[in-house]
Amino acid sequence: MHGIEAAPRRWPRSWLIRLGSILLGLTFSRALLLQGDLLALPAVAICLTTWLAIGLIEFSFWATRAIIPALARVLRTTGRAVWLGLEQDPLGAAAKRFVDPVVRRARSLLPLWRWIANRFRAGHRGIGLTVSIAAGLLSLFALLYLSTEIGDPRSTVSGFDLRVGELSSRLVVSGERRFMAALTAVGKTRSILVLLLALSGGMVLARARRAAVTLIAISGLSSLLVTIFKALHHRPRPAFGQLVETSTSFPSGHSAAALALAAGILVVAWKTGVRRLSLVAAGVLPLGFLVGYSRAYLNIHWISDVAAGWLIAIISATTVLAIDLWLNAKNRPQPSRRWPLVAAAIVMVGVAVFSGINGSRIGFPKLSKAKIELATGDVTDLLRHRPRFSETLFGRRMEPLGLVIVTSDDNLIGAITEGGWALAEPPTLGRLAKTYRAGLKGRKDPTAPVTPTFFDTRIQDIAIQRQLPGTGVKARHHARLWRLPVRTTDGCRIWVGTASLDDRVEWTIRTVLPNHHIAPAIDVEREFIVRNLSATGLLTDSGKIRIVPPTLGTNAAGDPFFTDGNAALLEQIGGCVV
Repeated sequence: MHGIEAAPRRWPRSWLIRLGSILLGLTFSRALLLQGDLLALPAVAICLTTWLAIGLIEFSFWATRAIIPALARVLRTTGRAVWLGLEQDPLGAAAKRFVDPVVRRARSLLPLWRWIANRFRAGHRGIGLTVSIAAGLLSLFALLYLSTEIGDPRSTVSGFDLRVGELSSRLVVSGERRFMAALTAVGKTRSILVLLLALSGGMVLARARRAAVTLIAISGLSSLLVTIFKALHHRPRPAFGQLVETSTSFPSGHSAAALALAAGILVVAWKTGVRRLSLVAAGVLPLGFLVGYSRAYLNIHWISDVAAGWLIAIISATTVLAIDLWLNAKNRPQPSRRWPLVAAAIVMVGVAVFSGINGSRIGFPKLSKAKIELATGDVTDLLRHRPRFSETLFGRRMEPLGLVIVTSDDNLIGAITEGGWALAEPPTLGRLAKTYRAGLKGRKDPTAPVTPTFFDTRIQDIAIQRQLPGTGVKARHHARLWRLPVRTTDGCRIWVGTASLDDRVEWTIRTVLPNHHIAPAIDVEREFIVRNLSATGLLTDSGKIRIVPPTLGTNAAGDPFFTDGNAALLEQIGGCVV
């Protein structure tokens, strides 16, 4: 049709909302990645993982409604055609006589198959009820597992808690810490109560009383479970938290309350048939998880306490949802009034912002770790009663100790400086980006960060490095050193460490990001460091100490190494002054 202009094509409003949400999320992620430390990475991962899970769940429900029924019809039609073909073919008829008993047996089980199929059919008493019961049971088993593990100080969970706590106490970025303090303020009991009352009141005014009861029931059950588990487990909080609280640690009430409220909002939205449910989930669920993560970030709770709080919230939401679905399988109509819900949403946003601003202004106590040091005269006997290997964040064993240095702090720093070594800077994300840029441009980066490594659940106290000539940041000598809480009788400190040579940079699936590859002969690097530090005249080589038998292994990135199992002993010349 000539002379008529086509109307300009507009994007649907829903796509504009989704695009805005994605841009907002990317902006938030970029701010944390550029300005935060390594502890910001889990916060970004929580948001991205939650959004990915929402997308997968939405696709699964779509597949349940669209693909699976169509596939079942195709299989049914094909099966009938094959069965008719068997009846008309002589060989097929003979085979059919052997198949008939199996078919009759299968038909006798038809009620059972029909019941199983109904559990996965589209609908609330179908896949919705099945998923809620399965998620609740899995969360309950995981919660009981954590409850048993936290009682053993040498368990995998307890060790992981200590390592995460070490990172939380060592890596502190002021702006990021205030952001996490704002999040933890949103999860306070009074803030959650105001948010819950505002939303449930809006639902009552909107004539959605059953939805309000569901929301209150989820939060109430979560609070009850937290109270019960706190009474059963008198677990102390981390000793050096950045905020001081006096209640028991397991589980985290903030984590449970925030996620229970978010899950309650999502359950009510699903049951009332709210459009764009995925957008509601993408907005409230990451916030619920981040409130819990802020507790571990600020070292107020162990990370297992936070996980237990999340599990309690999931148990509460799935239990209430399963009961509601069993009692009433139909969708409830959408609220007849919209303005009370809009007003409640505005009040909730205002309360959350106000709580967050007040929380970010709180003063952080200046805590210093107590230095308890024991005196010892036999270094070999001291090491006999300590772990022999370094370990990853998750407790996997890596390189054994290769260095034992008996010296004062000042003398060690002097030897490091005289030997041409530099101290590695803390591994913040912005600092890692600088290192990657130096690697791409072939430049030097003498203070590049090293991957955090643990010994007896403690992160290294210092890391030293010395880059190879002409290689830039790609190849370097380096060692990680831990200061033991002991002194010798003449006043020297005892340091232990591991040493290895980064011979190149590689990109593997395990490390995700580009990472240094270590040369397998770590004893060669140990001897290089001994010769280098002995040449300064401040330390002397006093021989070897047997740590472990000859060992083969891999580091955190999966790079293989081998060692004779000995550690070099370096001592301060002339002894230390008490």
